[in-house]
Amino acid sequence: MRMTLAGILLLAAPAYAETTQSSHPASVQLTQHQEAPLSNEQSSNWYAALGLGWNFADNLSLGGSDRLEFDFGLPMAVLTAGRRLPGNWKLELDASYRSNDVEVIFLGDNVGTQPSPADYLLALSGQLSLIREFRREKALRPYLGAGLGLTQLSLTLRDYEFSGSELLLDDEDFTWAWQFLAGFSVPMGDKWDLALDYRFWQAPSASFTALDGEQFDVSHSVHSGTLHLRYLFGGRQEPSLAPPPALGSGWYAAANLGLAYAVDTEIDGSLENFDAFKVGPSASLAFGYDTARRWRLELELSRRENDVEIIDFNPFIGQFAATGEVVADSVMANALYRFRLNKAVRPIIGFDLGASFTDYDVTVLDGPAAGLYLDDKASGPAFQAILGLDYALTKRTTLTIDYRSWITWDLKMRRPDGSPLETWHWTNSMSLGVRYSLR
Repeated sequence: MRMTLAGILLLAAPAYAETTQSSHPASVQLTQHQEAPLSNEQSSNWYAALGLGWNFADNLSLGGSDRLEFDFGLPMAVLTAGRRLPGNWKLELDASYRSNDVEVIFLGDNVGTQPSPADYLLALSGQLSLIREFRREKALRPYLGAGLGLTQLSLTLRDYEFSGSELLLDDEDFTWAWQFLAGFSVPMGDKWDLALDYRFWQAPSASFTALDGEQFDVSHSVHSGTLHLRYLFGGRQEPSLAPPPALGSGWYAAANLGLAYAVDTEIDGSLENFDAFKVGPSASLAFGYDTARRWRLELELSRRENDVEIIDFNPFIGQFAATGEVVADSVMANALYRFRLNKAVRPIIGFDLGASFTDYDVTVLDGPAAGLYLDDKASGPAFQAILGLDYALTKRTTLTIDYRSWITWDLKMRRPDGSPLETWHWTNSMSLGVRYSLR
């Protein structure tokens, strides 16, 4: 598979109150109130949601070693209507949109053909899903689910030559599909909540017919990450426990692990580019200071690794499979701002500046330029934006989940023949982490 996105499922340990009746009577009174069961009038049964996200489509086999590789899909959209059932179950009906441009057409193992900019695979689907929600009285509510439904797939392919474009395949198929989903929701008020989930969606039995009559039986699989805004009709949402009492300002240490997607990058002064990367691991360690108000300031060491799949030389030479990786280390100075300080779940936003140290080791597998393509290191400035959530586990320990967009530029290196090469590197990642107060 070209792109594999592991699902992120947060099954966090329960938040608990560490206060006593004498020192914090209001907190104890709130906890006692929340343990009382909700009446039918208080509980909201029907809800609707809008979700937006991104997706990775697995390679589409056309038979033998011929296959299609797809670009990053953005945006993905999901419209949902659902009803809560007894026993923390939910039944959802969703309509979704997934679209991916064709990035490379492989005819054989290592030789790629440049697709037309108009080549794409579109999936419009409807799914009925049964979902089990856990820890419904808490501020962080994990869930698992599976669904079955129908989809319409549309595939367009063209013979994209230098002199023009000739349509080869333009067909649709209406077939069945299924999905698996895992995520968590966070209450944002009596009627609103946010949910973040990973979905594996597949249409296992689709068929397309080319204009020359050749038929292709395919299985289309998509991995996606989606953020949902949900509205509950009538009544109110179940309350959640208050967060553990904060320790106040002080120093802390943090660690994060995640998955990073590297964006295709051009090589300055030429038509060549790094045309495809695999999803790879990311990790970071940070040491910082919590102001006990809304700001956190920290120094972060991070690493991102992505295997290289394709080098695109130019329209006249073509694209060829490659092996090797790009390892991007960085030192970043981070400033993070928090919202809803008195809540167990706190949204965060951050902006970071620093320096990168990037190592390229890439070999082309076929074609006129087969052999070592680049083996060099470079440093440059780096910028990062962070959007995420903090979830208080105890007075000292906080669970974090975030999306990070990191970019470095002005990377100047030398090819094996001594000629100069300048490029940039951009990754988008989802990460899960823990922060521990040192006070």
